[in-house]
Amino acid sequence: MGSDRRWFLLCFVTFAYFYQGGFANINSRFDLTLSLALGHRYDIGALADNTIDKAHVGHLTYSEKAPGSAFAALPVPAVASLVMGLDTLGRRPGLGDLLLHLATAFSVGLLSAGAAVAFRRTLTLLDPARSLTWAWAVTGSIFFGTPLFVYSTMLFGHALAAAWLVLGLYAALLAARGRERGPAMGNAAIAVAALGFAVLTEYPVVLPAACIAAGALAVAHRPRWLLAGLPAGLIPLGLLLLHQYASFGSPLAVGYGHLEGTQFATGMSRGLFGIGVPSLAAAAQLLFGVYRGLFVYAPVLVLAVIAFAWWPRGWRRLAVALLAASASLWLAIAGYSYWQGGPAFGPRHLVPVMPLLGLGLAFWPDGRRWRWLLGVVAAVSVGINLAGTATTPFIDEYVPDPILSVYPGLVRDGALSLNPNTFLTPADQVDDRWAHAAQYPHASYNLGELLGLGGWLSLAPLATVWIVGIGWDVRRRHLEV
Repeated sequence: MGSDRRWFLLCFVTFAYFYQGGFANINSRFDLTLSLALGHRYDIGALADNTIDKAHVGHLTYSEKAPGSAFAALPVPAVASLVMGLDTLGRRPGLGDLLLHLATAFSVGLLSAGAAVAFRRTLTLLDPARSLTWAWAVTGSIFFGTPLFVYSTMLFGHALAAAWLVLGLYAALLAARGRERGPAMGNAAIAVAALGFAVLTEYPVVLPAACIAAGALAVAHRPRWLLAGLPAGLIPLGLLLLHQYASFGSPLAVGYGHLEGTQFATGMSRGLFGIGVPSLAAAAQLLFGVYRGLFVYAPVLVLAVIAFAWWPRGWRRLAVALLAASASLWLAIAGYSYWQGGPAFGPRHLVPVMPLLGLGLAFWPDGRRWRWLLGVVAAVSVGINLAGTATTPFIDEYVPDPILSVYPGLVRDGALSLNPNTFLTPADQVDDRWAHAAQYPHASYNLGELLGLGGWLSLAPLATVWIVGIGWDVRRRHLEV
């Protein structure tokens, strides 16, 4: 337990170390958060000039996003509301970025760090014979060696949904393998609620959430104990219905159905809110392309998928469920009008299932050569995703191969924290700022830069935290032995 606490803090500090600046998707979510906390209203009209991701209902403007991220980010602005209101942001616009950074750290960053602990415990639950050191090494390769790292530093919904899915899976497996009725039913309720919050955060993850539930039932000793947790799903469902009623006048109305007059209206009118028949070209690009390829931006997941072949008979039904969960989201996004995700790092829409694929490593073969192979590929993966996190995840969506043509140069030049757009930058100025980025101060930063350090040297404080943290963990384990 002590080791889990130390690793939780290491993960949390790492995610909180970076602030990525303003972006339309993020702004839309945080506009709702601030309107609720500081303005005590549900429409985002007072802030909406900073985003193109919005819906108009009558003369009012609302966030069109799933509300889970906005709700999760509420604690920090709620505390700030004791001393400030929405009008304060107009007088001191820098406060918007400070609140966004803190709110992101204490929502997405905090839950991602908690999910890392749940991921490690799931690995141990699946294969108790493996060492704690091995389990945390695998956990680190997934949480820092995939775009999950990048999106754990931003108030998108993807990393938050991933965290809820991992927490839901872990609780579901505890319930499925539980021997006592009371604790098993309690864990089942936690699992159902967590999976529901994942859907509240990103609607398409209803597909992997359903697969996780089916997988847990398939390996459960007493499936009826799991089913007893279903009433807990009324909590996220109730929040969703209230959100839709408050925003769009009906509990069954979805924000993506109110985009008339916006640049997304045509694309989102296709199929089911923009999702139609999967495109073979998009499906291939989402896995193998240098534009948005999952296995290009996270090579460690290639080994994770292969490793599912070694899962023992007792867990194979769960393995099928995890692969089905990942495939379901992949195919849904391959049929989505905006599968590329705009200016983004890697396949951002697939982030929620990256840790589910990563669990394939639970039964990675033992042996020196196997460990070396995994270690080398994991190190490359961590390097790729550290580059995306430290420089910028917002590369022009019309660059066909950013991982080859853009990021190597940024890494070579030590060009970190490049976003010139603040949280309150008007949406109609965003493109011009990127086109003339050298004329504007960076709105993004890492904590080392706030201390006056530049380039890659700005990551030295974070590296020091990791060296001390791992050293402390190794020393404690040595003393315990």
